[in-house]
Parts: sequence; structure tokens; C-alpha cells
Amino acid sequence: MGTVTFSKRVDMLSSQIKEFEADASKEKEAELAAMFRICDRLIECGQQPSRLLRRYSELKNKYRCIVNPYRELDDEISACKMHMEASSRKNSIDEVARSVQEVVAISNYINYAINDARFSIDNVMEHLEEGEQYGMMANEELQIIRRRKLWRAKIIRSVLLLVTVIAATLILVKLVF
Repeated sequence: MGTVTFSKRVDMLSSQIKEFEADASKEKEAELAAMFRICDRLIECGQQPSRLLRRYSELKNKYRCIVNPYRELDDEISACKMHMEASSRKNSIDEVARSVQEVVAISNYINYAINDARFSIDNVMEHLEEGEQYGMMANEELQIIRRRKLWRAKIIRSVLLLVTVIAATLILVKLVF
């Protein structure tokens, strides 16, 4: 299973959840939990397409609602802690900024769930989707800012190179004549 892509794993999760809905057993629950852990690690390790991430989030929320809807808060708190630990190990500004935004989105979700436990699962899903959209917008803004800074650095580097070449040429002309 080392060569199974993230897309295939998401498809496998979908079929396993359908089977679990039909016949819930501890063995199938353990298999699903293991598959979700593997997918979570794949998401942490590399960039996955946003379409697959949305589908994966939907499957994960569906699974949580089937198994135990109230365990979701504990899982989110654990995910928040793990995410904070992982983000403390990363050095790049872009990674830290995106991690902070995700932690804020998760903490906002936890606050909403604690303050109003009577929300239906559909309303909670809407809040998660809004947080995901906000995170994607903020990430796009950070990428634009980063591109601008890289562009400015290239211009400065080119100007310095041009000035150095002109200075070297003038020194060479002065030495020759």
C-alpha cells in the first residue's frame, strides 16, 4: 500500500464508510481510524489538491457523525495541539502564518461548538466550510505578498549587478588608459 495515492485512499475511505454505515463493528471502526490517521499524515507531509482535501474533510466529518458526534470536540482539540507542535518545528514564515490561521480557525470552531451545543451538524459543517474558505483567501494573500517581495529582491539584485559591472568597467578603463 506504499504506492497508493491520496486520491485512491480517499476513494477507499468513501467505500469503507459506506460499509461501516451498513454494518458497524469495532474492527471496521479501527480500520477506518487507521486509514484516517494515514491520510492525516499524508496531508501534513505534502501538498494535496484542494478538491481532494474538501472531499476528505467531508468524509472525516461524516465518519465523526456516525461514530460519536460529541467526540469531535476532543479530536479537534487534539488536532489543534498536534498542529501547534508541528508548526513550532517549521521555520518558514509562510508555513507559520498558514498554521496560525488554521489554529485560529480551529479555535473559533471550538468556541462556537462550546457556546452553542444545540447547533445541528449541518450548521457546524457550514462554519467549517467558511473557515476553510477564509484560510484559503488568507493563504492566497500571503502568496501574493511573497511574490511581490521576491520580485523586488530580483530588481535590487539586478541593479546591484549592473552597478558592479559599470564600476568594474570604469576601473578597467582607468587602469588601461
